[in-house]
Amino acid sequence: MTTTLYLVAAMLVGLCASTQAAMLAAMGREKSPYEATWINMVAAIAGIALILVLRGIGGRSPLLAAPFDRFAVFAGIAVIAAVALAVSVRGLEPYFAITGFFALAYLLGIGYAAPKIGIALFLAGVTVGQLGGAMA
Repeated sequence: MTTTLYLVAAMLVGLCASTQAAMLAAMGREKSPYEATWINMVAAIAGIALILVLRGIGGRSPLLAAPFDRFAVFAGIAVIAAVALAVSVRGLEPYFAITGFFALAYLLGIGYAAPKIGIALFLAGVTVGQLGGAMA
């Protein structure tokens, strides 16, 4: 049963990846691939910084070298990235601001699920999810 849940999670990650690809293509058409990539990366940085802040508030400080071992540093990074993201998506539909969160789903999915079910099965699930997302 646990393997099934991880495989379903991998398929959801694949669906997120296909959604991210479509959103990046749309942003690239409206701006350029460089601006689309920038918006994607800034959103991902804001997202992971926020996750690390929430984990720090919960008593689990990041296991990184100083000064990144304190969640307060990530609070500042999250604020800066959020402001940069808000400025960067001007002129685009606001929902493009979440594009980078799909990258987080992929990276965190690899970190959690791949060690449990193996990288081959994880990537097979991701591929099924991507194909399903492409057909939708």
